[in-house]
Amino acid sequence: MGSEFGALDHANPSRHYQQKLKDKKDTDSALPCSDHKQGTDVGSDETRGDPVESAYDGKHGYGPMTHTRVGDTLCVRWPAKNHAEDNEDDDMMVLINLAQREGQDPSQKELTKSKVAELPYKNCDKGKNPDRRPCGGCFKVPMRASGTYLLQWRWMLNEGEWYTSCADIQIGASENNSKRRRK
Repeated sequence: MGSEFGALDHANPSRHYQQKLKDKKDTDSALPCSDHKQGTDVGSDETRGDPVESAYDGKHGYGPMTHTRVGDTLCVRWPAKNHAEDNEDDDMMVLINLAQREGQDPSQKELTKSKVAELPYKNCDKGKNPDRRPCGGCFKVPMRASGTYLLQWRWMLNEGEWYTSCADIQIGASENNSKRRRK
């Protein structure tokens, strides 16, 4: 049986990676995804196999890779981690960045340029446990060429204190484009 949603169990990948910035004003200077070595809160090892798909074989702590199409709706969830309380700012946003891999991880600068959504951090289910309460949001997959992309969840808690989590996704042609090509 798996862990409760949002549980901090060291046997499972950590909830996030706190980016270590070279300069708090240079928010694009950090490694975009955890390598289990860098950052203040090192998080899980989000380094990927070669080919990327090999990391999603069930042996590395990850389930199957997400396959989607342009125009589909994707939803992401995160635990509140005590940051969605009434006394917290209501202007905290989660940034969803999506950049093509092209054989290697994109830099944080490339990911920052490829923002596809801003989701309110405090969009959470009501519940008794303020730490593990599920939060989340959805967005439409924007127009992109078919291929493997790095999806980054990025959130700033305090000025210059960024947290991220990454996953790879496979984007295929939109349903309309697929039908046109088959005719």
